Amino acid sequence: MKEIFGDECPSKTTIYRWIERFDNGDLELHDDPCPGRPTSTKTRGNIERVQTILDKDRRITLRELEGRIGIYIPTLHSIITEDLEMSKVIACWVQNFQKNKNAKGSELAKNYFQDTRQRKTFWIV
Repeated sequence: MKEIFGDECPSKTTIYRWIERFDNGDLELHDDPCPGRPTSTKTRGNIERVQTILDKDRRITLRELEGRIGIYIPTLHSIITEDLEMSKVIACWVQNFQKNKNAKGSELAKNYFQDTRQRKTFWIV
């Protein structure tokens, strides 16, 4: 076999494994799917889960979200910033201000950071 295939020849161990599989009735030529992480965690369902949690608690950190949902932090960051179009401002997730470029930043900040319980306004300078 080495004369025919050269360096691309499978090892003896691999050939013995194939023989054992075929003897046991496994005639499938493709590998079985491997258990583990899904190929993508950035699904519609996960995006909705992140949105629901952020609607309840805007001050949650990425690390806390990772613990609750079990999604890797860079993927969470991508979901929040790209899919939900949010950014972290003064430890609170808010919608991006970029959509309304004509409005002044202080007016937008006043609208977003007005605390309904204490009626205080936080200003961004």
